Amino acid sequence: MTIYELSIDGDNATSLDFPIQDEQEQFLLLAEEKITNNLSVKAQWQEFLVLKKEPKIDMDFNDINDMGVYIISPRAYELLYPLFDDSVEVLPLKSDDGTYFLLNIIQTTDCLDKENSVYTALPGGQILEYENLSIDPQKITCPLFRIPELPYTVLITDQIQDIFYLHQLKGLHFTENEFVTSDF
Repeated sequence: MTIYELSIDGDNATSLDFPIQDEQEQFLLLAEEKITNNLSVKAQWQEFLVLKKEPKIDMDFNDINDMGVYIISPRAYELLYPLFDDSVEVLPLKSDDGTYFLLNIIQTTDCLDKENSVYTALPGGQILEYENLSIDPQKITCPLFRIPELPYTVLITDQIQDIFYLHQLKGLHFTENEFVTSDF
């Protein structure tokens, strides 16, 4: 199994923007306080309005403000939603061309094999940089996840990559230096 960092194709991306200032401020507060800290926002959620900036390229994966907060298209939602478990909240967003869905990962997956990984970490265990991460695939319950040691990085399995290529989805970027290996 190969694990990748979720990475948006920045060269061919159309970013999404909040046209209503009040909604943008509310969203950014939720993102800063809860979403980027793996906390549920379901109780506070409202269907915020997002619009595509120019050039308006249809993307199936988007990142809001380069925050590591990911949004998927209705098409990607239909293909990926059956793979998600309770560790992912899927929250609707309104747009001028349909409903998009924000992916909020509310639980980390403790699957890093520290003994077989090569990385530099802070005293609290958060990884600063890595050469190789060995992930135990038997501990992965959802193909979209975060690990406690990389709390701001979303990881995906090759199961999502396979769906991405099979259904010709747009918006992700896969390169050699963005993958995390699993040698179990």
